[in-house]
Amino acid sequence: MTSERTATINASITLLRVLSLGIDARRPQTGKQIIEVSMRRSRTKAVRLVIARTEAVRLAKHVLDLGEELAENTKRIAALLKQSPARVLLDKPGIGP
Repeated sequence: MTSERTATINASITLLRVLSLGIDARRPQTGKQIIEVSMRRSRTKAVRLVIARTEAVRLAKHVLDLGEELAENTKRIAALLKQSPARVLLDKPGIGP
């Protein structure tokens, strides 16, 4: 899921760089920008801009969904590890769920 989330963010950045949709995409997208894009509504404009805006919204929502799924998976894995003999590894630096 992490690589899918990264690929989705990269696709979103590419789309925002190619078409001017009102988001500065010269730097990596912040969580705030992703949320802002995900809440946009379609407007009456040229067909290519309507399609691009719709796709940008879809990508942003997908990034947010994947982020939530990753956080849930990390919590579940951490809970399972705490019940296993491997729980002592969680105390070591650099080792986590």
